[in-house]
Amino acid sequence: MSRCSVSPRKKNPDFTPDAPPSDVGAWMKDHVWIQNKKGELAPLELNDAQLALLSTIQKMQLEKKPVRIICLKARQCGFSTFIQAFFYMLAVTRPNVKGLTIAHDDDSTDSLFGKARLMQEQNPTPPPTRYSNRKELVFDVPLRSTLLMQTAGRVQVARGQTFQNLHLSELAFYADALKALTGVMQAVPTQEDSIIFIESTANGIGNVYHKRWQSAYQKEEGCEWEAFFWPWWKEKTYRKVVLGGRFLRTPEEEDLAARYSLDDEQLNWRRYMIVNVFNGDVDSFKQEYPGCPEDAFMSSGSHCFNLNILKTFWDAATEKPKIGRLELDGNSVKFIEDERGHLNVYRFPHPLGQYAMGTDVSEGLGQDAAGTMVIHKRSYLDVAVLHSNRLPPDELAKETDLLRRWYNNALCCPDVTLVGQAFLQDYKRLTGRIYHQQVRDEATDRFRDEMGYRISSKDARSLLIQQFRAALHNGYIHKINHRATIEELMTFVKGKDGKEQASDGCHDDLPMMFMLAFQAILQEPWRQPRKSNAASRLGASVPGVKGERMFTHA
Repeated sequence: MSRCSVSPRKKNPDFTPDAPPSDVGAWMKDHVWIQNKKGELAPLELNDAQLALLSTIQKMQLEKKPVRIICLKARQCGFSTFIQAFFYMLAVTRPNVKGLTIAHDDDSTDSLFGKARLMQEQNPTPPPTRYSNRKELVFDVPLRSTLLMQTAGRVQVARGQTFQNLHLSELAFYADALKALTGVMQAVPTQEDSIIFIESTANGIGNVYHKRWQSAYQKEEGCEWEAFFWPWWKEKTYRKVVLGGRFLRTPEEEDLAARYSLDDEQLNWRRYMIVNVFNGDVDSFKQEYPGCPEDAFMSSGSHCFNLNILKTFWDAATEKPKIGRLELDGNSVKFIEDERGHLNVYRFPHPLGQYAMGTDVSEGLGQDAAGTMVIHKRSYLDVAVLHSNRLPPDELAKETDLLRRWYNNALCCPDVTLVGQAFLQDYKRLTGRIYHQQVRDEATDRFRDEMGYRISSKDARSLLIQQFRAALHNGYIHKINHRATIEELMTFVKGKDGKEQASDGCHDDLPMMFMLAFQAILQEPWRQPRKSNAASRLGASVPGVKGERMFTHA
């Protein structure tokens, strides 16, 4: 069965809309035409992935919940087509239904609207339209329903405008996903017959889409979203006949076969796609055709640091820190446990321990966070993290000086860009233990000594990141205690302009603290301490030191 030319239908003044169908799949087969993978016009017959998504919708509707579904998809499963068909069905079987679709770029917006327009043009019993342009399909009486397509970044939703159905396509690739979500989500009421779909391939960890997915997938308390994932190996067409004898599996393929119960034809298809479509890039295949959610996110995005290493760190970071604050006790510093404190301590200072600190500064007005991280010089392990968005430069200087004194006069490397200068002036009055670097004076072409580190300098920032990346990838940094630091390293990406920085909606203050502390270690490396029986006896009485083998030799 096929149809020839696609031509606009004339208005039908006697049109009476169908009742909302009880069998959605049958209705779509009778009323919805699409362009299939062969480029032919054909009625929409729901595949397994689309039927599974429909089942999730109907389950939420039976539970009297507003439909909120976030989809992580493999390519060519037909989710976008199904969602457009579902919105079209609602628009032509119910009066006064408004549907909005937002795509990540103009070409995708045009493509999605083309699907909706084709459905209307090829519908055997089309409802009359008031008008149809490149981005909007408006139905005439008695429906008065609307299907609107827009592009992220250029969405124009008037204040007070309401949509019953919302489709956010490829959210992970929006230029400013958080802004787009904040504006448009308020246009959809929370009543039970409203629908929001978010569907996307993965694009790295820590962005808005990933966080939304994790919240639904992990069923966080209070989250009413359903996570829907359809792996490539569930798609029946993703198979390739094995020719020329027995298929010899690699160890990786043996592991996949055992994990997902795959046969040789599925593995042969996967191997063909990796070699011939993705030029041997397994990570690119995993992003576009994930076998599990972790594959998609761990393999996608322009990450600056090896995600497999960071995932190993994450799994090993199970130790809970002591939380509190530092206070002066005469001439010494003592730790006070306090759940409201900003200081996380993983290792108390050893009397012979050698430490370095990195400080990232903010205005302390509740927006950007600031703090200081303490690193043990010999092991490169983070032993303490001071972190808060309520620490102005003068308070941060005082808290950092207490950390310096507690951790055996540790050398501090602060970022002295902009507000960092205020921190530096306050900190200099408390101590002289500050990192120095040689900076070339462009006016005289001579080098001069300067306190602190200027991250604002492109070359200096690049060097800071490169040296830390080398230490991470070469195994010098073998563990990170503070999970929030690992999270921020996972979302540290290379932007379109080539700058390495936090992904949209994420932060990089903790990685910067670690990198600055690492610079301090490079300037003042660990040195073999002199043996001291008295110091060894003292170490046994220091809280938190007992049993800490890492610090046996300081």
